[in-house]
Amino acid sequence: MDVIKHRWLLWPHLALITTATAAAYLGLIPVPIRSIPYSDKVFHFVLFGALSALLRGWTGTRNAILLTLTGAGLEELAQSASPLRSCDIWDFAADAAGVLAFQVWAHLRR
Repeated sequence: MDVIKHRWLLWPHLALITTATAAAYLGLIPVPIRSIPYSDKVFHFVLFGALSALLRGWTGTRNAILLTLTGAGLEELAQSASPLRSCDIWDFAADAAGVLAFQVWAHLRR
């Protein structure tokens, strides 16, 4: 998949991230999903990694990485204000690992 050619996918992906974030803040994530070991880390890895790859088509590599990690960091900090969420450095590490992996993948796909 050519990342630049498919950059329109950014908008539905942002909608997915927004919906997943809202569901988590409202406690609407189904228990069976939460009971899978490391499911939260996998979701962080995939959602933020894919976001960085899609942003790459709009902004270029360096800006995509910076924007994605800034957004991920702010989202983690915002979690500390929620009674249903917690600020977790390992979530941010999963975000960063996803960004790195998807950026490498996007670079190899060029």
